[in-house]
Amino acid sequence: MYEILQADLTAWTPELEKYHALISDPPYELGFMGHGWDKSGLPFSVEFWERMKSGLMPGAFCMAFSSTRTAHRMMVAIEDAGFVIHPMIGWAFG
Repeated sequence: MYEILQADLTAWTPELEKYHALISDPPYELGFMGHGWDKSGLPFSVEFWERMKSGLMPGAFCMAFSSTRTAHRMMVAIEDAGFVIHPMIGWAFG
């Protein structure tokens, strides 16, 4: 049986259960229309990604979406939290 949970990652408590995957679409940190939620710094926080990793089973994967302008900063935080970075899917637009 499969279960998909949708939750605010800042309120997620990974100690409850271990998961096989984390699929995340954190704020892109571009200051979208002046909204404060898009200026949180959350995707660039090593501590945040360490917390997320603690809720995953060994060998689990994380797929995190980001803007092309800020992906590199988020990937460094994810790697510093202990994840292994694999080839990524890039979006091209014109």
